[in-house]
Amino acid sequence: MELPKESDVGGSELLRPNEQTRYVAAWLETCAGRCETLVGRWEIKLHCLEDGQRP
Repeated sequence: MELPKESDVGGSELLRPNEQTRYVAAWLETCAGRCETLVGRWEIKLHCLEDGQRP
């Protein structure tokens, strides 16, 4: 997800500051959730490897 650039859209199509803040916050929450998922998967794989199991 990318925010529109001023040169790409007309002024009326730009997000208002509060909308932009919510948009960025939602995007960051999505990224954080994906990072947590990936970290969890790696922790499971590392745990299996430590126990001599196949992940």
